[in-house]
Amino acid sequence: NVLVYDLPQDVSLKKEIEILKHIANFDNKQIKTFLHENFKINAKEFVIHKGDIFYIPAGKYHKIENVNDTDCSIMLNLYNDDEFDEHIDKHFEYIWGDSYAED
Repeated sequence: NVLVYDLPQDVSLKKEIEILKHIANFDNKQIKTFLHENFKINAKEFVIHKGDIFYIPAGKYHKIENVNDTDCSIMLNLYNDDEFDEHIDKHFEYIWGDSYAED
């Protein structure tokens, strides 16, 4: 399952980091509940199957969760819009620090 969500536009970077650290070990159901109860955010959850193609817009937060015991693999294809990419890279590098830049 893939969970896709945004955080409120008015959340400071400091608060965004606090939220992300708080939900880091949550499963999709726990994240959906937390976001809805605390921010009235309705995260969207999608079930994907073998051979499916799934698009996650740039800048969207997402969590991929395997819901069964079978092995799975994910292939990513990235489209780059240099100006937007630079903005997103700076934002995520600020949030995730060195671990983001190293990936």
